This record gives sequence, structure tokens and C-alpha cells, in this order.
Amino acid sequence: MKTKEQLARELENEKTWKSIRPASFWNLFFSTKKNFNRYANADWKGVADVVVLRTDEYEDCHYATIAFSTKGALSEDAINTLKERVNEFPVNAVRYESTGNGGFYPMVSDEGEYYSEDYELHRQAEDMDGVYVAPFMVVKKENLNCPYIIYAHYEGQLYIYYVNAKFL
Repeated sequence: MKTKEQLARELENEKTWKSIRPASFWNLFFSTKKNFNRYANADWKGVADVVVLRTDEYEDCHYATIAFSTKGALSEDAINTLKERVNEFPVNAVRYESTGNGGFYPMVSDEGEYYSEDYELHRQAEDMDGVYVAPFMVVKKENLNCPYIIYAHYEGQLYIYYVNAKFL
């Protein structure tokens, strides 16, 4: 498996974007060229370690609520605080706020506007500089194995993409 430093270097090449999201139905939404351009032209960008705060199952779907930091590793205190906060939410809130793992999506704007204005899980780290919380959903449980998140600040938005371990 690639390290996050290796992945960050390789993301400067459009071919890498194709390798982390091989051809599939989701590629209709995950435009390799568009996402490469967002990353290559970002104001700031990187690859962060994913910290899983909680996992859930509902019917045939699997959910992970994760945290990551754009400013270095998360402290144990921050992780424990975030776990306490997100564990207060019912599974239906996680389901509602989860995104699929279809591509680079705009998580939050510079004005603090989230992907959807009524999302509350995302807001659980607002008091922590450079720390973000995001839930995502997959059908196959093994696809929850996303050790890294790619982030890029582009045109006033923070874009994120969960990187599945099987593509590393």
C-alpha cells in the first residue's frame, strides 16, 4: 500500500486519478480530468489519515463516520471528543448525511456552508481548526477500508475524496 506522502506526490499526475477510481458506473460522476484539475490548481491540498469514529450497518448498506485533519495528526483527546459527539446521533442521521464514495465532492465552503445546510454530523468539528467530520456509505463492507482522504481547497470550497485501500 502507498503511503500518504507517495499518494500526494502521485496525485500531481492525471494517471493516478484514473488508478484510484477505475472504470465503473460511478465514473459518470467522477470526472478524472475535472478532479485532477481541481487538485492540481487547488489553493491548498493534501492527503490525510482517516480516523474512523463509528461504523453502522443498516439493511444492505455500511456506513463510516470519519474524521481527518488538514493540519497534522489528530490528538487522542480530539478523537475521543469527536467519538463522543458523533455517537450521540441516531443511525438515521448517519444514513441521511452520508455520501456515496463516488468522487471528489464539495464538503464545505469558506463561508461555512456545508454540502447540505441541515447536516449536523459535519459540524461536530467546527471548533477544531483544520479538523473535519464526514460520514460515507458503501454497499460492500470491505469498501469501508479507506485509510486516506484526499482534500483540496479550490474556488472557495473544500473538496474531499475517500481513497479505498484496494486502489493503493
